[in-house]
Amino acid sequence: MTTHRRYCLIMTNQEARTKVQPLVDVLIQAGWSADVISHLPSAQEIRDRRTFMIVSHHNGLLLQQEQIDTLEGRVFNLHPSVLPLNRGSSPIMWATLSSTVYGVTLHQVNIAIDKGRPVLQRTLEIDEDLTLAQIYRCHELLWYEMFTDLTKRDVWSESPDELVVEPLVLGRGTYNSRHASNLAFTTFQSGWNTVARNAREQYHSRFGL
Repeated sequence: MTTHRRYCLIMTNQEARTKVQPLVDVLIQAGWSADVISHLPSAQEIRDRRTFMIVSHHNGLLLQQEQIDTLEGRVFNLHPSVLPLNRGSSPIMWATLSSTVYGVTLHQVNIAIDKGRPVLQRTLEIDEDLTLAQIYRCHELLWYEMFTDLTKRDVWSESPDELVVEPLVLGRGTYNSRHASNLAFTTFQSGWNTVARNAREQYHSRFGL
């Protein structure tokens, strides 16, 4: 008798397809099937693929309510900030520039940007002598660790409502647009290889506190 394997779609942008491969590997090792896509799937495509869950990572496409409802809420996003802090674009950079806590959130997806209910949050202690690229890598390793742990514990079998946790940070939080992020990035003398404390100094010397 053939056992049906649960199937996951991982949504990402074209440039980041190799970055999500560790998530695919974790799922396959746990007995899942998984595919990576760089487009917005329709509700019909989700049904045709017999999709059990969608994970969004390095993805700028926004799912609509119809797609979310098709999966009964089993749509999750990995975001490198402690939401609701630093919603939107370049959250690691803005955590550096605004001196807010570093961390990662796995949250349910809704039609608003990074406003879904958190499933898991972790904070990170970061050495300010690291470059922005190195800090990004620290976050990336934590994402994979979190996702691996959740998959090994098979929490995805539970109802999405049962996975929700209280956020570590209360309030409205902050949001940063892609335009503001691109403008901020022009202040760094060494791009992503700029040391964190220097990136903050260079940004504030141009735009003030």
